[in-house]
Amino acid sequence: IYANTATETGGGLRIYATDAIDAAATIGSTGFQPLAAIEGNTAAVGGGAALFGNNGANALLLLEGASASAPVVVRENFASQRSGAIDLQPTAGSVITVGGGARADLENSVLEGNAAPTAAAVYADTEFGGGFFRSGALTLKSSRIADHVSQTSANVPTDGPIIVLTERAVFSTVDSILAGNNGGPLVLADSASAIRISDALVTGNTARGGLFRFLGQVQISGEFQIDGTTIVGNTISNGPVILADDDLPLGNSIIWQPGSVTLQGDSRLVDDVLSSEIASLGSSPSI
Repeated sequence: IYANTATETGGGLRIYATDAIDAAATIGSTGFQPLAAIEGNTAAVGGGAALFGNNGANALLLLEGASASAPVVVRENFASQRSGAIDLQPTAGSVITVGGGARADLENSVLEGNAAPTAAAVYADTEFGGGFFRSGALTLKSSRIADHVSQTSANVPTDGPIIVLTERAVFSTVDSILAGNNGGPLVLADSASAIRISDALVTGNTARGGLFRFLGQVQISGEFQIDGTTIVGNTISNGPVILADDDLPLGNSIIWQPGSVTLQGDSRLVDDVLSSEIASLGSSPSI
């Protein structure tokens, strides 16, 4: 899927689910070499792909490479507003209708070199209505998010985050890498989002305003957690490695960022951490 242009959403691929019928796209191809599976597409929102769930239906994108050496790659797509690679947009419905969800699952896959003024990699939204909510969800397994740039169509750098998650959006990693991205925070999440960074390597990123920013008080169904992760060799300005306004379980990890405060926030649940700065982490003997 190469060099397509959409004036609104989904430069390469648009998945729209409605009327209680789910819509899914599964991609396992390494692309048409040397091109990636989804490359060089442009849109206002969702340069590579845009997903919409509506009226009781869910939109799903599965990127499933055969192995780590044969990944599915989404590369060098651009969005003029947000979501250079993937945009996840659920709808809430109302008191008499049901909304729909939007989900992207990546295994043995790579999001690489995509760009947008904000959410250069992924934007995941959540919508409320009629007592119901529907979430956008991103999961990574043995995958990589790398070399994204927050910038305008005129190549002017911005401080937009690389990954943006709104209330009750879901983001989880297993055995994955976040590397070489350049923008504002690497991950910006607010309030009731469920974020679990697990078994990850976070390295070589340039982040303005801190590396991870978890804003607001965690509510029912929300979670911020970092476990089994190595954070090293990033360039961080105007902020800490991690900013968390609420409890942040942080454990079994290495955070080696000399010159940066490791954790800024009121609450700490920290165990078994090796860090270049420990005063901000509390007094556990395992730190």
